Amino acid sequence: MIPILLALTASLSAPLVIAPADPGVIEVDAFFDEWDRRPAALAETVVSGQRGGRADLSARINVAFDDHRLYLAAQVVDDKFVPGGATEGDRLVFAFTPTGDAHGGPRRIQIVLNTLEVRPPTVEVDGKHCPGCKAVGTMRRDGWAVEASVPLLGLPVHTWGPLRFAAIIHDADSDPTTPDAVIATDPVTADLAPKTIALHLDPLLALEEGRRAYESDRGRHKPLASLVADVAGDSFPEEVRITDDDIALIGRDLPDRAAYLYFQHGWRSGAKLVDTELKNLDGAPGDELLVRHTEWSVPREVEVEIVEIYGVHDGFLKRRFAAKVGTRFVGKGSATSAFEVRRAQPGKPRPLRVGVATLDGLARADYYDPDHGVKLPAQAQPMPWSRKKPVDYVLKGESWQPSR
Repeated sequence: MIPILLALTASLSAPLVIAPADPGVIEVDAFFDEWDRRPAALAETVVSGQRGGRADLSARINVAFDDHRLYLAAQVVDDKFVPGGATEGDRLVFAFTPTGDAHGGPRRIQIVLNTLEVRPPTVEVDGKHCPGCKAVGTMRRDGWAVEASVPLLGLPVHTWGPLRFAAIIHDADSDPTTPDAVIATDPVTADLAPKTIALHLDPLLALEEGRRAYESDRGRHKPLASLVADVAGDSFPEEVRITDDDIALIGRDLPDRAAYLYFQHGWRSGAKLVDTELKNLDGAPGDELLVRHTEWSVPREVEVEIVEIYGVHDGFLKRRFAAKVGTRFVGKGSATSAFEVRRAQPGKPRPLRVGVATLDGLARADYYDPDHGVKLPAQAQPMPWSRKKPVDYVLKGESWQPSR
């Protein structure tokens, strides 16, 4: 079960940390039972105007997200509801400013309240109607309440992680000659931009369940490397964990709702990582793992360097490419082939190239040459020491294969 109870109230010093919700748990239906044990912030900070105490104006604010949508809830104590539009009447705005946002901010999701029930609320993102958004509202004995959802693709946030955030409520029930009472969950500037990091949307918390399942089944090995990226091509990142025994993909939305996928790589004992990288290589959604490692082909005599690519295909984690690109003969010399990921059109598989090997300190008798009939065990091709041209690979089915 993914942990969801991480904090009860927000404070100026501790952001409200939000883990992903399970799909289908939150419904935008004006029933608020699903919010009872979820992180909440209180809107009681007076920004401008006056309020007649908590019984006149205060609110409990919730934020959540799942694979596809961001969810917002406001349960407002208000002694008089005034139907509101975008610029008049009672109003509700959620303002976000991601840390390091090049756009400056803030970005706003406004719930246009209308009459709440006869004329349901609508959603505007940065002042524009959001056709994929949903909102419902209801009157209560002590005020009013609203639930809303926004597709992740329509978010004005641009990023996960820590966010400057404030929920802002305009209360228009005072004397029309006096300013509206405005309250917020956290301090805001004069133009109602959030000033503090009050929210942290953390999709990586969803990986804890998968980590526990993997370590229980496969053992708690200290990883040689751990990387985080979107490998499965979904809304959330996955963790790629490389150990002496296997390469594991730990995630939330893996095929068949698996907690993890793994591939036993078969590297020899003492293998060392040279480089790891996650990048899109096959043109389909999600990244592939490109890893270089060295291992002893002959202990303390011959060391080889190998490039491999792993990715999800047909619901499995698979090794989709492998090539030997270097051999070092201890005390004699080495042979090295340049490996290159070639350019491709967007959305198309990227071709690979293994160059002609460069020899350093070797004579022909020092290395295996398939063109001269030497019958010795050797690593599988490619290692084009005797070739005059590089070997190019293209994606065919589930793996990169030599183009012919």
